[in-house]
Amino acid sequence: MGELHPTVTEALSVPHKLLVTVGDVTTAEVLKRGKCPDVAIFDGKVMRKPAPDLRKPIEEFNTRTIRVRNPAGHLNPEIEKILTSNQPPLKIEVEGEEDLTVLACAKCLPLGTLILYGQPGEGVVAVKLTEQKKEELTRLLDQLEIP
Repeated sequence: MGELHPTVTEALSVPHKLLVTVGDVTTAEVLKRGKCPDVAIFDGKVMRKPAPDLRKPIEEFNTRTIRVRNPAGHLNPEIEKILTSNQPPLKIEVEGEEDLTVLACAKCLPLGTLILYGQPGEGVVAVKLTEQKKEELTRLLDQLEIP
């Protein structure tokens, strides 16, 4: 959905207004580099397996946490409500799976937002929300039949 970078450090070099991290590894790596995301979305797992080693930096990121259920392969509409009705900084802890929340972020967050998520074994994907990217991802979201 965006540009693949080999490291979080490289991905963070993309200019942005807001920073969103999706996934435990990406969120923890950004925090370890002293950067606080405006929105951090995580589920306590890496590739669907518990990731207790990553909990500490995420827990130490002292900001408000909202919990939401989102089963694998779904996109709970509550996530869009959370994104549009809460001011950053914010942590969203997902019970289930957070992968599809990237699409909700693209739909709900303003232009200039940078969304980072991991591509296992490859690096970090950086999605910079331009008008064109926002329209493309919103269209994709509308076309998907996500329960």
